Amino acid sequence: MIARGVKRPGAEVELSLHARRMDDVGKLAVPESILRKPSSLDQAEWRVMRTHSTIGSAILDHSSSEILQAGHVIALHHHERWDGGGYPDRISGDQIPFGARIIAVADSYDAMTSDRPYRRALSTIVAMDEIVRNAGIQFDPQVVEAFQRSMQHRLQSMTPPAASHVQSETGNIPAPDVQIAGEARRPALFTLSALAGRLSFGRGRVRLDGFLRLILMLRSH
Repeated sequence: MIARGVKRPGAEVELSLHARRMDDVGKLAVPESILRKPSSLDQAEWRVMRTHSTIGSAILDHSSSEILQAGHVIALHHHERWDGGGYPDRISGDQIPFGARIIAVADSYDAMTSDRPYRRALSTIVAMDEIVRNAGIQFDPQVVEAFQRSMQHRLQSMTPPAASHVQSETGNIPAPDVQIAGEARRPALFTLSALAGRLSFGRGRVRLDGFLRLILMLRSH
């Protein structure tokens, strides 16, 4: 449980978990040709892609709902980097809101362990090692440490005793070919349950109609 691992209040953890599903709502304004391009984006396409954070925050702004308020902040800042090299505001360290720091790690793990049009999914071990290597550069070191502990604990607790183990830079964790209780094809669900120790919202883009109904419902309260 990342958030609990860095000793954040329970209410803040719960709010960040619910608001997390809105982090990429701004991608609804990004052309499918960019989102599904089977090769690397060029500079012009990256400029368009990076607008999703400000567009998403604008969609979620000016609401009395605590969830949408948290979603607004996370949507705006979940691509900031610990070293200040992210976007859109190039803030660094503790200036980055807590929820955004959590989602930065969760989204990166999800992205690496999911198939993309231009590459196959990476293994759990490779993804975890990459996140650990970027602690203090791209990610909050305390968040990475909590992520590492929670992932190792969860993998070990869900792996049969006879399963083989391999040594990686992140420590002794189950080999990637171990089937983990139906989670192998649901990396986002697995990651978020590691973040907060509970069921989350699964992988994939939120359906536009359902998402808009959610926003309208929350704005009415």
